[in-house]
Amino acid sequence: MIYFASVLADPANPDKIRADYASDRTHPTMAGALAMGNSIDLSAFDAPVRPGTDR
Repeated sequence: MIYFASVLADPANPDKIRADYASDRTHPTMAGALAMGNSIDLSAFDAPVRPGTDR
């Protein structure tokens, strides 16, 4: 599960989306979408390497 609310939250008012990340107080702007994407640790999707293979 990825919790994007903490990424988009306004530090002064954590129940609201930061003004620069909100297009209509509900949906993120492109900057908000970029912040959400950048918050994902892509290593969580790495497949384990099987011994004796390159996969």
